[in-house]
Amino acid sequence: MHPFSPGKGQTGWQMHDFGRCDVARLQRRYDTTTASARYALCDRLDSRLSVSASDHSVAYRGRVTITATLRVRDRDGYGETGGNFVSGREVRIQRRVPGGSWYSFEAHPASSAGSYEVTFQPWTTYEYRAIFEQPATEGLSGDVSDVLTVKVAPCTSDCPEGAPLRLTDGSH
Repeated sequence: MHPFSPGKGQTGWQMHDFGRCDVARLQRRYDTTTASARYALCDRLDSRLSVSASDHSVAYRGRVTITATLRVRDRDGYGETGGNFVSGREVRIQRRVPGGSWYSFEAHPASSAGSYEVTFQPWTTYEYRAIFEQPATEGLSGDVSDVLTVKVAPCTSDCPEGAPLRLTDGSH
């Protein structure tokens, strides 16, 4: 203990209020964050974004839900915040025909913490991935998920013009 407080603190650290680095240290030590709470902008915590599909093979125009899950990476230096689910952020799900250009869709919050989803009715095989861009206002890094493929069976009846048709004998 000192008989008086030093007159000037270090950058990011306050003497009379919690500064951004004070808050970051408390978050790591005591996990003072909820899934939707913001992480203090003292340094960047690495995020981990994964993507999954409700099914990896669907009928022509069948429904498939693509779910992205956002977490703080589980690293030794991240203390109690490591592995936390992260909700309330902007996550996009992208899709493309294999080898084509990516198109983005805003993902909506799902029922579980850290989950975001979009439902599609694809007419051809697509690749999907999720994107979380690094926010400027909090201490999380951005991430891009691995790519996953959902195969779509050819149309079998009442097909729109130009749709691939599967005949009853299995030929196209």
